[in-house]
Amino acid sequence: MYTMSYNNIFFLTALLMLMGCSPGNQPKSYDVSDFPDVLDLHGIPEHPTDDEISILTDQGSWFGFALSDAGVTEGFSGPYFISDSERKSSYWQGSSFGMLVLKDEKGMVLKPSAQTESHVYPGRLVHTTMYDELAATNTLIISSAETAILQTKVENKGSNQHRVNLTWTSTLFGEGYQHEDENRLVKIEMGKPHRPFYLSSDKSFSFHANDSTYQLAVDEPIELSAGESVALHMVYSLSLDEAASVLNKSKQFVAENRVRWNNYLQEIFEADTPWFNTEDRRRVSVKSLMTLIHNWRSPHRDLHYNGLFPSYAYQGFHGVWSWDSWKHAVAIALFDPELAEDQLRVMFDYQNEAGMVPDVIYADSTENNWRDTKPPLSVWAVWKIYEQSGDAEFLKEMYPKLKKYHAWWYANRDHDGNGLCEYGSTDGTRIAAAWESGMDNAVRFDDAVMVQNNEGAWSLNQESVDLNSYLYAEKKYLARIAEKLGFEEEMEAYIEEGQRLKDLINQEMYDEETGYYYDKHLNTGSLVTVKGPEGWIPLWAGIADAKQAKAVRDVMMNPDYFFSKVPLPTLNVSHPKFNPQNGYWRGPVWLDQFYFGVKGLSDYGYEEDASALVQGLLRNAGGLSGEPAPIQENYHPVTGEGLNARHFSWSAAHLLMMSNMETLQFEDRE
Repeated sequence: MYTMSYNNIFFLTALLMLMGCSPGNQPKSYDVSDFPDVLDLHGIPEHPTDDEISILTDQGSWFGFALSDAGVTEGFSGPYFISDSERKSSYWQGSSFGMLVLKDEKGMVLKPSAQTESHVYPGRLVHTTMYDELAATNTLIISSAETAILQTKVENKGSNQHRVNLTWTSTLFGEGYQHEDENRLVKIEMGKPHRPFYLSSDKSFSFHANDSTYQLAVDEPIELSAGESVALHMVYSLSLDEAASVLNKSKQFVAENRVRWNNYLQEIFEADTPWFNTEDRRRVSVKSLMTLIHNWRSPHRDLHYNGLFPSYAYQGFHGVWSWDSWKHAVAIALFDPELAEDQLRVMFDYQNEAGMVPDVIYADSTENNWRDTKPPLSVWAVWKIYEQSGDAEFLKEMYPKLKKYHAWWYANRDHDGNGLCEYGSTDGTRIAAAWESGMDNAVRFDDAVMVQNNEGAWSLNQESVDLNSYLYAEKKYLARIAEKLGFEEEMEAYIEEGQRLKDLINQEMYDEETGYYYDKHLNTGSLVTVKGPEGWIPLWAGIADAKQAKAVRDVMMNPDYFFSKVPLPTLNVSHPKFNPQNGYWRGPVWLDQFYFGVKGLSDYGYEEDASALVQGLLRNAGGLSGEPAPIQENYHPVTGEGLNARHFSWSAAHLLMMSNMETLQFEDRE
C-alpha cells in the first residue's frame, strides 16, 4: 500500500522550515473527521439478499458493513458478503453486528439519555451514544482484506466514578450455527455459502449463543474515574491467524486506518486546483475516493492481483473489466500508485499468446469473457501511473505486454489492411463486437454487419474513429515509454506510425461540412453520420488541427446537439433515437466520455467552455453535490437523474481526474 511514512513526513516538515516555510503556510491538512456523511451507508437488512443498502468496504475486502438506521442503538449491520463466482449472489450474514449493551454494577441496562448519533467517515463507521455522564463511541474499520475491528470507547464526562459492564450483541440470519469457544477466540460455522469466521477481543470475555443471536460479554467491569476513558476492541475475521494476531494490536490498527485515509486525502488534494476551492467540490472528490476504495477487491481464487469492480452494488458487475481497469488506474494513481499498478497487472495476467486481453475476468476464470476485448487505453494508463510514481521498473514490466496488445489490434481488427481498425469479436457475433466498443448499443452501430478477418477474428464493417484515436494515443505513449527505457528506434517507429494514423483519421473520418468526426463504412467509404462522443475523442487524443478542433467545439457547445442540462450526452439530443431513460448508450451522460470531451477542449485552449461543461455537470447531475447520494453509472442529460448502477467506479475515477485539471475555472470560492 502506498502511504507516506512518518519519517518522510518529518523530513518534509524539516525541509519546509529550512526553506523559510512553516507547515502553517502550506495548504490545509485534512482529517477523515472533516468529511462526515459524504455517502449514506445506513440501513438494516430485512432479509439476507437485501441489496438496497450501501456498505463500507476497505483494503480489498469481499465483505463490508453498514450503519444501523440513524437514531438506533443497534450498532452496525452486517457483514454483507460480495459475491464471487463461487457465491452466486451477495448476502447479509447478519442483520446486526456489535450492538452495544452497557449495564451498571447492579446489572441494570443503561438507557441512552440522548438520540444516538451515527456518521460515515472515510474508512470508518461511527456511533456515539450518551448515557447521562457516560459517552460510548463505537467505531468500525476494516483492517485487512480478511478482518474488521470494532472499537468501543467509553468516556466518563461527569464528576462521579462509574463502574459498568459491557456486552456486544450480534444477530445472524439463520439458526443452528456451530461455535467453538476457547482462550479468547470463538469460531462460528454456518451452512453454505457462509465462510467460517472468528471473533476475538483484547479483553477476556464470555461467549453466549441463543438461536440466531450471539454475545461477547467482557468479563471484568470497566471502572472509570471522572474524565477517564477506556477503549475495548472486538475483532471479526475470516482468518484464524489474523483473529489471534490482532488481539493485542487492535488500537494500533484503528490508528493506522486513520493515517492511511488521511494520506489518501492529502494525495488527492495535493493538486491544489480551483476545483478544491469549495467544501462542496472537495466532498465530491472524497465521495469519488470512497467509491473507488469500496469497489477494490483483493486477490481471490483466479484473480491474482488487486482489482476494482465497476460496482459492488450491482450483481452483474462482480468482475474486473479491461477498459474500466485502465480508467480506474489513472485515478487511483493520484493517491495509491501501487494499487493502480495492480489494476493493470490483474488484467494482463490473462493476456493470451496472440496479445489479446479479455473483456472481463472473474474469480472463476472459466467465466472470463474472451468473445471480445475493450478499447485500447492501457498504454495511457501505464504512462499516467508512471507520472505519479516514477516507477521505471513498472514501465519495463509492462512495455512488452503493451506492445503485444497494440499489435494484436492490427493483426485482428484491420479488415482491409489500410491502417484503420474496426471493433469486432472472436466468435463472429455482432453483439460481442458492439461490446468491444464499450458503447454496447450505440446508434452508430445499428446498421453494422460482421465481416471475417481470419480464423477467430471478425470485425464490424465500419472503422471507428474513437478506436483509431485511442490507437493513435497508444502510439504516442508507447513512444514515450520506449524513450524512457532507451529504445530509440522503437520510439521513432511509433512516432512515425502515429503521424500516419493521425493523417488518415483527419483525411478519412472528418467531415468539413458538419465539422465533426465520424465512423466510416468499410465498403462504401461513406461516413456514419451519427453524432456521438466518438467525434470528440480526436480532441482528447490530440489529432485535430486548430480549425477542426474549433468546429468540433461548436458542435459540443450547441444546445441542439450536446450542451444539454447535464452536458455531453452519448447521442445528440435532436437525434430521433435519443432515449436517455432506457437507452444506456443512446443518450445518457457517461462521465468517461464527458471527461474526454472537457479534457480535449481544455487541451485546445477552450478552457472557458470546458469549465462551463463541468459546472453544468456538478450543478445538475443528481447527487454529485451536496447530498450523500451514490455516484451513478450515468446521468439523464435532461432531468439530471442518476441512472443504472450505484457506486460506479469509472464515474468516480473521472471526477477525480477532472479535479486535477488546473485549467478548469469556477466562479465561487470560500
